[in-house]
Amino acid sequence: KVASVLIIVILFTISFSAQVSHSKTIDVGCVKNCIVNQCMKASKKATPATCDNPCKTICTATGIKSYIIPRGGGRDPVKAFCITFKWFCKN
Repeated sequence: KVASVLIIVILFTISFSAQVSHSKTIDVGCVKNCIVNQCMKASKKATPATCDNPCKTICTATGIKSYIIPRGGGRDPVKAFCITFKWFCKN
């Protein structure tokens, strides 16, 4: 009985660890994509350091839902970035 409980606990721990690891990978990928493809193109004075905070804001769980751009006839990602961060694109 102890072995059965131990196996269940181990399986639960492994699945939870994999879920947390996967979600962190997605966030990092989102931020890198945002910096290169949206933020750096939005402002002439943009640097990766200045783009970090706006892109982290976009890539949060709540921000990414409202920022998804559909394929095909969707908005231009740079314009969508500038709509969200008007202060940043004025530079």
